[in-house]
Amino acid sequence: MIRYEVGSEQGAALISTILATALFLLIGTIASQQAVISFLVSHRVTESAEALVAAETAMAAALADVARQPSFARLSQADGGTFPFLDGATPPQPLPDSFAVDARLRSRSETRIDVIATARGRNRARRILVTTIEREDRPFLPAALFLAADTPTLSPSGTLEISGSAADEVSAVATPSLAHADALAGALSSSGAQITGGVNPSDWDDLDDLISRARESALSLPENPSGAIAPGIWLSRGSADIADAGGEGVWLVEGDLAIDGVLTFEGLLIVLGDIRVSTGSEMAVRGGVVQARPGRLFDCDGHVVIDYDLDALNAIDSMHPGLLDRRARVIGWRDEAP
Repeated sequence: MIRYEVGSEQGAALISTILATALFLLIGTIASQQAVISFLVSHRVTESAEALVAAETAMAAALADVARQPSFARLSQADGGTFPFLDGATPPQPLPDSFAVDARLRSRSETRIDVIATARGRNRARRILVTTIEREDRPFLPAALFLAADTPTLSPSGTLEISGSAADEVSAVATPSLAHADALAGALSSSGAQITGGVNPSDWDDLDDLISRARESALSLPENPSGAIAPGIWLSRGSADIADAGGEGVWLVEGDLAIDGVLTFEGLLIVLGDIRVSTGSEMAVRGGVVQARPGRLFDCDGHVVIDYDLDALNAIDSMHPGLLDRRARVIGWRDEAP
């Protein structure tokens, strides 16, 4: 039987070997655990970054939608629900499709709304972006001339000048369809019309409500008004044929508007039928013009000048609070903790 004394060299070597082996095993275990932790952290960071990109994609789509129609009423009416994308669109889904994204609205006050974009992915990865939208004091109008027709027809065989506003981010001409906006822009360019501010798509969900509000507050005009029209909200219940008239405020024409002379108007002109300006006639509007029914014709054989004018709209807003919608503006964004 072999026996080792504690104090012998062989015993000391054995103990040293055992201790060294235990130490190496401990170091290996720690290193292995660190590798696993690093692997998991790396994947969590990657998944979080991917979720952030997905949330940014959804937010970019929502803000582009707001820019297309910056109406505060459209957002406030959908408060607390899914973001009201135009044309029934949804946020673009990121690729690969391992993330689910959505955009919603949350009210902060009567004048502020949060747009919330959320992305959820693998291993419970989630990122939330929040952008705050503020209701401005200035009235909202999509363009100097808004054509609500599905297939707008603007025939400038005469002289046509339309100006939007770069400072107020208002187009010269707007129509609900992107395809028709492109077609209309090409047609106007070839006709030699002077368009300042471009032709752009802009749905306007509040238009029918605006017409209803104007109709409720309007005073009736004669069938074919002439001379100076006093400031106010006016209603032509049928078509109107103008030889020489002018005024300011809001004028709602429920039928066709024919200009066989001179019309000068400051404010908002809304026509539910055709607009025809005959040869040698003139139509000048400072503020905005809305042709508010599908399938209508805007035929310009004379001289037409339409200039977006915020001062004219502000005057309407001061006299008739609540009639006009307000513009929405992005004031800031943040990354919110899940």
